[in-house]
Amino acid sequence: MVFADVILPLFIAGKLTYKVPDKFLELAIPGKRAVVPLGKNKLYTGIIARIHNEEPDFNVLKDIIDVLDDAPVVLPQQLELWDWIASYYMCEPGEVFKAALPAGLRLESDSYIALNPEFADFSSLNSREYLLVSELSARGKLSLGEVSKILVIKSPQSFIKRLQDRKVLVVFDILSDGPKVKTKLFLRLTPAYHSEEALSDLSGQLKKATKQLELLFHFLELTEGEELSKREISKEELVEKFPGGAAAVKSLEAKSVFEVLEKTQSRFEAYPKQILPPKALNPFQEEAYKSVLEAFETKQTALLHGVTSSGKTEIYIHLMKRYLDAGYQVLYLLPEIALTTQIIQRLRVVFGDQVGVYHSKFSDAERSELWNTCLSNSSQSARIILGARSAVFLPFVNLGLVIVDEEHESSFKQYAPAPRYHARDLAIVLARMYEAKVLLGSATPSLESYYNASTGKYAYIRLSQRYLNLQLPEIVLADVRKERMKRKMQDQFTPLLIQEISSALKRKEQVILFQNRRGYAPFSICYSCGWIPRCQHCDVSLTHHKGRNILLCHYCGYSIQPTTVCPECGAREVALKGFGTEKLEMDLQKHFPEASILRMDQDTTRGKFSNEKIINQFSEGKTNILVGTQMVTKGLDFDNVSLVGIMDADSMLNFPDFRAFERSFQLMAQVSGRAGRKNKRGKVIVQTLNIEHPVIQNIVDNDFEGLAKTQLHERLLFHYPPFYRLIEISVRHKDRSVVNHAAREFYDLVRPRTKADMLGPEFPAVSMIQNYHIKQILVKVDKSQNPAIIRSILTDARRILLAMPGFGSVQLIFDVDPA
Repeated sequence: MVFADVILPLFIAGKLTYKVPDKFLELAIPGKRAVVPLGKNKLYTGIIARIHNEEPDFNVLKDIIDVLDDAPVVLPQQLELWDWIASYYMCEPGEVFKAALPAGLRLESDSYIALNPEFADFSSLNSREYLLVSELSARGKLSLGEVSKILVIKSPQSFIKRLQDRKVLVVFDILSDGPKVKTKLFLRLTPAYHSEEALSDLSGQLKKATKQLELLFHFLELTEGEELSKREISKEELVEKFPGGAAAVKSLEAKSVFEVLEKTQSRFEAYPKQILPPKALNPFQEEAYKSVLEAFETKQTALLHGVTSSGKTEIYIHLMKRYLDAGYQVLYLLPEIALTTQIIQRLRVVFGDQVGVYHSKFSDAERSELWNTCLSNSSQSARIILGARSAVFLPFVNLGLVIVDEEHESSFKQYAPAPRYHARDLAIVLARMYEAKVLLGSATPSLESYYNASTGKYAYIRLSQRYLNLQLPEIVLADVRKERMKRKMQDQFTPLLIQEISSALKRKEQVILFQNRRGYAPFSICYSCGWIPRCQHCDVSLTHHKGRNILLCHYCGYSIQPTTVCPECGAREVALKGFGTEKLEMDLQKHFPEASILRMDQDTTRGKFSNEKIINQFSEGKTNILVGTQMVTKGLDFDNVSLVGIMDADSMLNFPDFRAFERSFQLMAQVSGRAGRKNKRGKVIVQTLNIEHPVIQNIVDNDFEGLAKTQLHERLLFHYPPFYRLIEISVRHKDRSVVNHAAREFYDLVRPRTKADMLGPEFPAVSMIQNYHIKQILVKVDKSQNPAIIRSILTDARRILLAMPGFGSVQLIFDVDPA
């Protein structure tokens, strides 16, 4: 007997084993999709992970129902990577599968109902039941969605269950179709009209059908230069360029003048412009480029530490060309979808259609197409993949180089759902499996990467000269405390910032203002009794969104209408506190009514092309001031920005996290780098209550090394990365007392079995999300300890805890290397 271990896209332990019927023995190989049954009547598409002859200990094994693919859609290196992720990040293979494979390739089954042929007692049905049975008699089968529409009920499952119990209906599953191939209709002359004589005769026949004759001439004009037998044009284009052409085309098709061809089309636009060679590197870039190549001779991973505007992207382009010319694929990871808009334009000038883009705002069909393109690795397909963190899961055939730009960004960390991976770390593991090279790039490296470079684990290349010898921006501190005491603050703006914005606008220059909080105001408060409107489902205050006129929870979406009357004491003293990007935008319109202002945050970039639209408008000079959250800090390049304002440095510095100082420096240094990009020195205004803060001074002096030295010393003392590994355990349940009890039990199960430091259990700053109370335990693992043993201890403790009475519904979530 031959057996297959299959990964299903479900939260179940390990892989499931199925028998391979004789008819699939040659077809069933690892990496292919297989249709398998689970439970009584549910079908799933799984990935075959292993074929073997080791008979499992089960008495009854189900057969594989079908094998869907001619060739694997998941490669051996990917299956190896999936196993590594499941082990290291302490999750199940099915969770990795669900995160890795586009939904269009997962082909999950849909439930349908049909009339039971043995049912005859129609008189027992009520009017609603009879309506459904009548529809089934007419249509044969119905999906649950169709049943919902017929009966006008949101969830028809219980209704269907009652009819199923009475043997009126049968429920079954049909595997959903994958993404459909995109096609386009083209028109071509039929063979009868492949000669000039035949066309001349046709013209005579169409003298009275003037529209048809004009359209024929239009077709010949648009396709001029080709032999008659090869002339073709898209039906859509011809109709679009010829008013009233649809009817004429239909008539010419009926007369067999045109034949219609259906051609497969890519969902990605072709790059129509001329391809240009990469720009020449300046001496500093050339030296860094050569240093990277030399480093790759002895190291797998190199860190390129280049100041903002030093031209790191041009170095990346030269490296990509070198690897592409050698026949390799390249993965270029970016932390934010917003960054892909500018970068893809720069890459396509050099590489044309060889650049593919992969991120979550693309449709399932688009992602599935790029997945298959990546598998093919043909010279005509995209061989440079530009993407956000999920691009690490793509099926590379011949990966040679991985570039992780802005490698310090926390956006590379997946927070929920599992697997909670870090794309930078995963990229290094992936590259190792392909024997590929990794280049990490940043103006403000993560302390983990900087430490790895300083200890020789990674190669280290410093690029300290800005492109075209531009000076670093002048950083000026604005003392908010002093200006408040003098009562000179104008809304959120110090007089200095107002003055500098006004001067920049007079010079026709652009301004970026950074405030790392969206919405209008973070909370409201009654000045009489202290009441603050809070979410009913989460332990947070509600954020005021003025444009939508709601108070909104940013964790679960719960919302209420704003009020000026306190529901607790009845006083009319409810006022807004603090400010977000929305308020900043409105206050700017008040102070600078002539200026064109755009806002870039999560609320304004929900659409597929909204990032691109905002960035293009600002790049083209149609907008004077760009207000945004950390989206505006990440590698965007604008020619005419002379001023950057950091509105509230203190909120970042005072965040309760051991990385707060590092993150604050990175954000402020990155947004500062947007100033003075091309032809003059820029200026950065940092508004703060504490101008003597050491991190603020590091920013003013552009002293990354000083910050790194201080922070690494503290982390060594207090047992934090990069000297210790962290595992954060979250215990969640809807009953607070259950959470307390379960967290203590889990701690007591683990504590005697390990020498690792353990903090907690404690309630986090946000101790309830979506009605689930949360307690956390932080495990600090010394680098000398075997992490696999710690993971095993924690997994065993979870299994024991969940088997205890009263804890079966507790959620235990492991987050390895929390960001």
